[in-house]
Amino acid sequence: DVNSHVSRVSATGGEPTRVSMDPASFPCFLPDGRRFLYVHGYFHRQSAQSPVYLGSLDVPGPGREVAGTVGAARVEWASGDRLVLWLFADRSLVAQRVDLGSCRVVGARDQLAERVPYPGDWPLFSLSPAGIVAFVVNPPEARNDYASRLVWVDRTGNQVWSLGEVGGYWYA
Repeated sequence: DVNSHVSRVSATGGEPTRVSMDPASFPCFLPDGRRFLYVHGYFHRQSAQSPVYLGSLDVPGPGREVAGTVGAARVEWASGDRLVLWLFADRSLVAQRVDLGSCRVVGARDQLAERVPYPGDWPLFSLSPAGIVAFVVNPPEARNDYASRLVWVDRTGNQVWSLGEVGGYWYA
């Protein structure tokens, strides 16, 4: 809703019912369709102290903090037991295993990208249902924080091809 809380509406219509009592940014549903992850707080007020929370349509109220996710400003569910997190402090994109039963991360983070910009308070990445991640990167040779270039990378993260020069393609 307007106050950045998660609400639900019956499939037959009616009034929305607030599900999360916490301010919530970037909510995403888990495959069961009942639980969802969200970043606690408002994006434009984000700091390096924001955690990810696990909420449920079946248990309205405050969500449970996912331990080990402080610093995330956006979260998406990947396939299996993986999250993709965008970290506000350094604009990096990481993958992280999670145990939702204990509501905590497991193991080390895998860095996917650095310098992922966020125009209009929306970090530029997308995740497909198959777990494929697409993202925009602000390359080190750019003259400002808004320039980018389309590149292809292999499974090891090495750039194999690029299209065009560095420019402001996402900010027309």
